Amino acid sequence: MATKFPKFSQALAQDPTTRRIWFGIATAHDFETHDGMTEENLHKNYFLIF
Repeated sequence: MATKFPKFSQALAQDPTTRRIWFGIATAHDFETHDGMTEENLHKNYFLIF
């Protein structure tokens, strides 16, 4: 089906539904995996300012 889909998820590339579109959107907006900023770290940094 989609031969140029990311290599990390070949099972998702074979998925014929719109689930892979939502997965791509969720992955792009999952900032915790990109910068390591968790909710706990955010609160710590926020309260350090004040």
